[in-house]
Amino acid sequence: MTRKKINSFQNYFFILLCVLGILACNPVSDKGEEPILQQESKHIIGEFVSLQQKTEKVFIDYYGNPQHNLNFEDISQKVDGKISGLEHFHDGLAVVFYEKDDGTAKWGYINPQGENPFNTWFEYASEFENGWAIVKERIFWGAIDTKGKFIVEPKYIGMLKATDKTAWVLKDNQWFLFDIINNKTINNLEHKVLDKGKFENGICWIKNQRGKKVFINEKGETLSQEFDDANNIHQGLASVKKDNKWGLINAQGELILRPQFDYLGLHSEGLIPFINNDDIKKWGYIDIEGNVKIEPQFALALPFRNGLAKVKNKEMKVAFISKDGNNICDYKYDEGLDFEESLAAVRQGTKWGFINDSGNLNITPQFDKVIPFPHEHKRGGFSGGLAKVEVDAYQFFINEQGKCVLGCLEN
Repeated sequence: MTRKKINSFQNYFFILLCVLGILACNPVSDKGEEPILQQESKHIIGEFVSLQQKTEKVFIDYYGNPQHNLNFEDISQKVDGKISGLEHFHDGLAVVFYEKDDGTAKWGYINPQGENPFNTWFEYASEFENGWAIVKERIFWGAIDTKGKFIVEPKYIGMLKATDKTAWVLKDNQWFLFDIINNKTINNLEHKVLDKGKFENGICWIKNQRGKKVFINEKGETLSQEFDDANNIHQGLASVKKDNKWGLINAQGELILRPQFDYLGLHSEGLIPFINNDDIKKWGYIDIEGNVKIEPQFALALPFRNGLAKVKNKEMKVAFISKDGNNICDYKYDEGLDFEESLAAVRQGTKWGFINDSGNLNITPQFDKVIPFPHEHKRGGFSGGLAKVEVDAYQFFINEQGKCVLGCLEN
């Protein structure tokens, strides 16, 4: 092979890898075009985009090109069974649900070529994240790497992801923290763990054998006193209940606001939704020192996001307020999602549209659904300048002007 041909092959191979999202780059196509979806969205939804269009699910890359290898009918023929559940590619693999004609069902993985690279099927399989995934083999749970090799042997009754490097494993009717990287159980837990919350800022609550909740760190060390109840920590603070009243702790497990409220919601951006008369059940907002910043007046008040919060009146109509308590729009929407990138999805009747952070309609309600990005910190509609919507069972992506830019129905 000549040097010219070798160079040509190498260039082609590099471009192919970039398009598949295997290289950590923000590529351009061979036509010099920029990807339609930005790197932010790629991180959230994986290497390809799945769109349900009528009865068919299609996959497209970030330039809008269809991925013909990812055809459900063709994949089903390859594995001799019905494939469903194919959604997002992470670490080059997507979870699929596989059902044979005899009624038996398994979980597995598909690569971008529409093949099962492990030639193995499980009782359950989670999406890959940070190079590992949780699977169930027969009645036991373990974890595998992207080559399909067990890095945690399947010997546990249950298993759930805890952090990027740890998992909760269930053995002898209690949960233990397991270090995935070093393949060992973390033995610092002082309590028998019967239930657990989500880790954030390196800590989470656990429920012990006395039915009390305490906070621990990723090493399993106890950080706080016992509480009667607690919410997950968020943005460095968690609401906790003791003697029938709610207060706040910080990420070190220290009580920074003594329990004095009838209920405290999730802390966000320095404010916490609260109720201080459980008989009336009107919501307001306090700051982290317990000062009332917005008087109780709402039938429901949710945490602030990007400077705005969703609230509901007694008719359960939705509006959004700023941190000074002023409405940016009237109570005229039936539902709404959080603000992302200065836009929030709102529903009037059966149709969804978008308002801007001044409360004005930016995109007229016209969509049957707005599909939030699959990420716990992306509860709104937009990410990277695009939102996923559905009309007449046909999914596609729109830009901030409401124009279809990806997965559009051809005229």
